[in-house]
Amino acid sequence: MEPDIEDIINRFSQHLLNQGQTGLTDSQRAVLIACLLNPRCKYKDMAAQNGYTANSLRDAGSKLFGLVQAVLGRRVKKATCGQVVRDWYEREIALKQDPLFGRESDLQRLLDAFNVEGRRLLCLSGPPRIGKTYLVSRLCQQLQTVETFEALIWCHASTLPTLDDLYQQVINYLGIAHSSTSLTATAGLMHLLETRKLLLVIEKTEVLHQPEALGGRFKPESTGYEQWLRILLDRHSWRSCVLLVCRVPPQCLRTSHDMLFHYPLQGIAARAAIALLEQRGLRDYPPSQLSQLAQFCGYSPGVLVAAAHKILTLGDRSLTEFLRYPLATADADDQLWMDAWKDLTETERQLMGWLLLYPDVVISRQSHAPGPPGPETRSWRSVIQSLRTRGFIDVDAAGAYFIHIEWLCHVTQHYLSKRLAIALHNEDIQLLGNHPLVLPQAPFWRRRRQWQYVLYPLADHLAEIHRQSWTIQYRKDKLNAMLAKSRAQPHLGHPYTVGTLLNMAAALQVPLADLNLQGLTISHADLGMANPQGMNLTDCELEHTVLPLPLHGALAAAIAPDGQTVAIGDQDGRLLCWQRRGHGFELYRFAQLPRGDHAPRVAKLAFGGADMVAIVVGHQVYRWWLGDVQSQPVPVMTVTAPVTSLTCCRDDYVAVGLQDGGIVLWSELTDQTRELRRHAGRVQEVVANPEPYSDQLVSRGYGDRILVWNLCDPDSEPWEIRPERYIFFGLTWQYSQPVAAAYVGSEWLLRWADGTTQPLPSQQQITLLQFSPNGDYLATRNPEAIEIRAMATLNQSTAINDRDLIHAIALSNDGQWLLTLGTKRPNQPHTARIWDVNAQQICWELTAHPPRADPAEPINLGGCQGLTAPEQAYWRNYGAAV
Repeated sequence: MEPDIEDIINRFSQHLLNQGQTGLTDSQRAVLIACLLNPRCKYKDMAAQNGYTANSLRDAGSKLFGLVQAVLGRRVKKATCGQVVRDWYEREIALKQDPLFGRESDLQRLLDAFNVEGRRLLCLSGPPRIGKTYLVSRLCQQLQTVETFEALIWCHASTLPTLDDLYQQVINYLGIAHSSTSLTATAGLMHLLETRKLLLVIEKTEVLHQPEALGGRFKPESTGYEQWLRILLDRHSWRSCVLLVCRVPPQCLRTSHDMLFHYPLQGIAARAAIALLEQRGLRDYPPSQLSQLAQFCGYSPGVLVAAAHKILTLGDRSLTEFLRYPLATADADDQLWMDAWKDLTETERQLMGWLLLYPDVVISRQSHAPGPPGPETRSWRSVIQSLRTRGFIDVDAAGAYFIHIEWLCHVTQHYLSKRLAIALHNEDIQLLGNHPLVLPQAPFWRRRRQWQYVLYPLADHLAEIHRQSWTIQYRKDKLNAMLAKSRAQPHLGHPYTVGTLLNMAAALQVPLADLNLQGLTISHADLGMANPQGMNLTDCELEHTVLPLPLHGALAAAIAPDGQTVAIGDQDGRLLCWQRRGHGFELYRFAQLPRGDHAPRVAKLAFGGADMVAIVVGHQVYRWWLGDVQSQPVPVMTVTAPVTSLTCCRDDYVAVGLQDGGIVLWSELTDQTRELRRHAGRVQEVVANPEPYSDQLVSRGYGDRILVWNLCDPDSEPWEIRPERYIFFGLTWQYSQPVAAAYVGSEWLLRWADGTTQPLPSQQQITLLQFSPNGDYLATRNPEAIEIRAMATLNQSTAINDRDLIHAIALSNDGQWLLTLGTKRPNQPHTARIWDVNAQQICWELTAHPPRADPAEPINLGGCQGLTAPEQAYWRNYGAAV
């Protein structure tokens, strides 16, 4: 037997005694040793090794598991008992190495409440693993050094449902006989507390509360506790000290009283949290990452220790992977949080579901219902107060409530996903509509988080329930049965029921064509990635719902200089523009280019200001004015060679560079074109001077020859910048002077037209390079990331980790919005993304569909309400019945 196993057994047996339980018997020790060494060991094998019978060990195991539940709060069986006890042991040892990590001030405040202020009833509350039990144990040690207590009696409320049970345990500990003619439990406890000097600790008192009542109301069988606590507050003559340790304080103690001190325990300071993580083996991580991890864990000591344990020992997962999904591997702390979530009332769970949508849904002090349109109108103040008391939520500077521990967000999402699976299995539509699962208008990264952690795990949860093949046909039948129930019994559902079912269908890969949706109200369905073929939404009403808008084949994309509008074109000549609305994007304009003998494949797009887009299709160039909802793309010129580059100068003119070395310009003022021809071959790039009233153009052609054109004097010769030893990669303007990004030798630099150069910090190969339209920012793509730099501070950069095969990038003038266009794998459809550079997150994404080979299945939107004008125009063009 290894020494650490023996130490675990001895320490756990002592812990049982400290908690008022009996120590481990020899047979229970034998079972626990087997559980620690081999959780799959059978009782007959244990018996053969220890000289017991299998039945006696089975009985000892049952009692052992009950003791584990009583003192650790976890239901266990033979397969899990050893791991739960081992986890407890490791945390106890870790905290004993430096037991007051950041808790010195908390301990002193509690000591002052007793010693200085004379408070005799102390209540310490807080969320799981915040360190309540350990702080109280340290407090008891300190109190016993300054006061002479006859006994420290530590009780666990989960085994003491009535006050009689508590009284019996206290007198048993003190060795006092209890006869039927003696005092009542209330009177007996008061007599002991007044005549003797006891230190009485009652842990986990929240188990005495009604499960579906807010505010810490006691169960009927536990109301004796409330009467006793009220008597404690009314009397000032008792000499003992009573310590309550709980997640939620009893309602009767939520008052100011000179005998009572309620102390809600919060996380430790950031510096102490980082020191604790370093002590637990994460010294090799930089302080910035440890600070991020500490914030993620809510600065809770127990959660920090569990996180470090997972990162170091469970699956060799890195810190970044842990932050992405901390529940990927199991740990005892996870179950504590799951149990805490299960202890919530249904209304609290409903509000937690809403709070997952923060900050896109704002629930503030003034809110009467969470989020538009929200559930039924009623006051949420008591629910909010209950969750704040539990330490689950906090309030930001703007007065909006949010789940302040990111770890708890993952627990909430996990449990919500399980509840959805059970509701689908039981065809229970009432559980599906309390709140939307996804807000389609939210930024893409926040929608993806809900899909990744709530909707996509549904299939795994359903497989656990069924323990059999969860076929597509079975999923379809279940979903249609619930849709039929929602249609036949609308009073059972809620506003979001149908939208939730559609989101679940998309996650479970059930085609929309297989669902009977006619005549239903669909709210908050995020169907942008679904396949629309065969979709039938006849007479449906859409609310805050995004339908798929399939584009096909290779895409062209552009972002407006202000970053507020994105334009996309596909190989069938469809043009769509999305404009920013709040935190997300909304379809803004749609147009179809004329179809001739061949599909009008959109090759290039470029913005001229915020409201004009230039479009290249083959040898044809179009101009589309977005300021008028009725406006359509208008052809402005036809060129004789393939177009290789495109630029706009505000909305004054459009310039294209050609494969044969020519440059053709179209002027809005004269509605005429003229040709500039000075390059010997392909024009790689043309860039207009963005300064107001400027008529300058710079072009880069064959052999990296750069020409600067004065368009006010078409007969003047262009100014030439020869490459000499430079290899040019990109052009921009600064203060009416052309600037080129260049590569020479093994260095990257910026070269101004007057010959001035500045090194460009880059330790890796640059494969793509693009300036913002105003020249203030620079984006470069290397094998690791896309780096964004301000031209004024080139040594500082923001990295965007887009792992796709990127072949085009573009920046907004303020450097905050980055457009990327590429493919996730070779020969796959294009994906366009808008990144929020400051947040380093994707705020909008669109993936093209493969080119259609088979005839399209009919799409029916007849009588469908809620489609915007651009959506209606798109679907009519796509061939749907609208």
